[in-house]
Amino acid sequence: MGLNGTIPEVIGGLSFLTTFNISSNSFHGQIPESIGFLTKLQSLDLSYNNLTRNIPSTIYNISSLRFVAMNYNSLSGMLPAGICDNCRQLQSLSLRSNRLSGQIPSSLHKCTELKVLNLGENEFHGSIPPEIGNFSKLEWLKLYGNNLTGDLPWTIFNISSLTVLNLQMNELSGILPNDPCYLLPQLEILAIAVNHIHGEIPQALSGCRKLQVLTMSENELSGRLPSDIWNVSSLRKLYLAKINLTGKFSKFHEIVI
Repeated sequence: MGLNGTIPEVIGGLSFLTTFNISSNSFHGQIPESIGFLTKLQSLDLSYNNLTRNIPSTIYNISSLRFVAMNYNSLSGMLPAGICDNCRQLQSLSLRSNRLSGQIPSSLHKCTELKVLNLGENEFHGSIPPEIGNFSKLEWLKLYGNNLTGDLPWTIFNISSLTVLNLQMNELSGILPNDPCYLLPQLEILAIAVNHIHGEIPQALSGCRKLQVLTMSENELSGRLPSDIWNVSSLRKLYLAKINLTGKFSKFHEIVI
């Protein structure tokens, strides 16, 4: 609606508010601490504004929260270690395209209902906590465009509900499991481009019968592309630039190499 200005502190007085959506406006300044007083709030969307400074930790005291989106702002600071101590009903946490930093809290897995976790395009560093593999309902895991390092934790491949795994544009190393498709049968997007993943390309990739996008460009992978990957009828985009690839290519809907 073209609204601007700051979010007033008195917003915390709307004690029966369940949905607060001011996305796609021009609000600036910091998020008021008083939002943490909205004890019945279920959905909070502050995306596409010009908000700055830290996300108030009081927000994560709202036990009724199910959906949180603050994409495309200029928010900074770290996520609190106890982010999921009270938000046990949280289903979606999307903080894409901000300036958030620090390490990804290992306690995130306590949000047992989480289906979407999008921390892409921030400044997170350190390793991906292996505890992320404890999610049982997670469908989207997007950590791309950060400064994450260390080995790719194989515990991620314990999340059999995953449909989207996007870890590209980090500094991750390690190898892929031999049969990622058996472990992630619902996988539609696997994006690990622009990292330091090494070892051979898993020959069982053709077992990903729902795979639509596979991007492994600019890694240290080597070996033969599975010849029967062309039998995956759902596959639409394949990105394999700048890896040591052997084997033959066939006609395909879209090949980018």
